[in-house]
Amino acid sequence: MPGLALGVDLGGTNARAAVVDAATGEIVSAHREPLRERSPERVVDVVRGAILRAAAAAGIAPASAGSSAWASPDSASARRASC
Repeated sequence: MPGLALGVDLGGTNARAAVVDAATGEIVSAHREPLRERSPERVVDVVRGAILRAAAAAGIAPASAGSSAWASPDSASARRASC
């Protein structure tokens, strides 16, 4: 599906992933996964699961999202990168 972006929010208690229509900002699908364990390996597994579930609900493969961006609480601005 063209024009979709995949976003991830990794917080202290949850990992959230959403597929968004890049043109309108409409959320196509979203998934929230609690972070019960905080080992690096488990956090990666939880984020991966959230991404896969949000993408599946939107009917896309995660790699088909055309762009990504990152931001952190201590940075002044988000950075965008084409995939």
